[in-house]
Amino acid sequence: MLGIPFLSTYIQRVVKEQTLADSVDWLNYYCSSILLAFFALAISAKQYFGQAINCWVPNEFKGSWEKYAEDYCFVANSYYVPFDMEVPSDLSKRADQITYYRHAE
Repeated sequence: MLGIPFLSTYIQRVVKEQTLADSVDWLNYYCSSILLAFFALAISAKQYFGQAINCWVPNEFKGSWEKYAEDYCFVANSYYVPFDMEVPSDLSKRADQITYYRHAE
């Protein structure tokens, strides 16, 4: 140890080493890290193996058409229409789009 030999010997005799972590602290940081890792894996599994975004598709879409519509919905932008308004048929009025994924514009 670097320092003054007499002073470090005196400090070691006077000051007793105390542990700052007890069983509650150990349980806190151990369980917190385990829970954080578990939920991160659960959310990642939902993203990669489940359906990340559930889109509304018409009843007429069956099988591969439904899959195509859901895949398109996953990467395409959407737009906001209030409940008291009708969906505009003019595409230029759908300009206020909500982008979910910047890489898929």
